[in-house]
Amino acid sequence: MSFLGDNDLKNLLRERNLVTPYKEVRIQSGSYELALGDEYFSTGSKKNLVQYLSDKNKHLVIKPGQFALLLTEETIEIPSDKIAFISIKASIKFSGLVNISGFHVDPGFKGHLKFSVYNAGPADIILERKIPCFIIWFSELTNSLLPQDTYNGIHQNQTNISVTDLNRLKGELASPGVLLEKYNKLANQLKFLRAFLLVLTTVLVTILLEQYVLNKPNNNDIKTNGNVVIDSLYINQQVSNALKVKLDCLGIEKKKLTIYPK
Repeated sequence: MSFLGDNDLKNLLRERNLVTPYKEVRIQSGSYELALGDEYFSTGSKKNLVQYLSDKNKHLVIKPGQFALLLTEETIEIPSDKIAFISIKASIKFSGLVNISGFHVDPGFKGHLKFSVYNAGPADIILERKIPCFIIWFSELTNSLLPQDTYNGIHQNQTNISVTDLNRLKGELASPGVLLEKYNKLANQLKFLRAFLLVLTTVLVTILLEQYVLNKPNNNDIKTNGNVVIDSLYINQQVSNALKVKLDCLGIEKKKLTIYPK
C-alpha cells in the first residue's frame, strides 16, 4: 500500500471528480485540504441544536472541554481501489483540537465527511467557514474491492448532522475547564459571604455589648486620648468570652473584668 503523491493525486481528483467542489491549489504535500462547511454542532450551547454558518456569521467557537461535530464543505467519494486517511491540520491541532471520530475513510464511501472533535486545550478554538481545517490522503489498495465489499453503512451519502448525533452529544460536559470556571465562581461567592458575615458579626457584637455591658465608672476612671479607661467592668454572664475580644472595637482599654452571674 502506497500513498499518492501530488501529481498522481491531481490526476486522480481531476479525472474522477472525487472531491466536489475541487480546487487544485488545495493539494499540499501529497494531501488535499478540506474546508469547514456550513453546518456544525457544539456541546454546551444554550439551544442544543445544529448551528449554521453564513457570510455574515463565519466563525464558530469550541470552548475548552467541549465536543463538536463538524461537516466538510466538500463531498468526498472513495473509489473501490483506494482507501483514505483523514486528520486535522497541524496549526489547529496545536491549539488543542483533537479528532476523535476515526482516521480513515472506507472504499466506496460517498458524502460529506463528519468530524467529531474535542477541545483539549486551555482556550476557545475559533474556526472559520470555507477555510481549510482538515486533511485527506489517498492510498492505493493492492486489489480493487468487489461492490458488495465496499462501504454501505449509515453514513453513506450523508449531507448533514442527524438527530442521532445530537442525542449522543447534547448537554454541557463537566470538563476540567468547566469545573475550574465553576470553582472560581464559587470561591468569589465565598469571599463575599465571608466579608458579609464579618460585617454582620461586628454589628451584632456591638448591639450585644450595648445591651449587656454595664459601665460603672468611679473616681479612678481617667480619659486617655479620648478613650475611657475603666477599672471595673461588669458584664452579664450572657456575654460570651468571644464578645469580650470585641471591646477593642469600642475603644475601651480593659484593666479588669468582673463577671457576675444573673
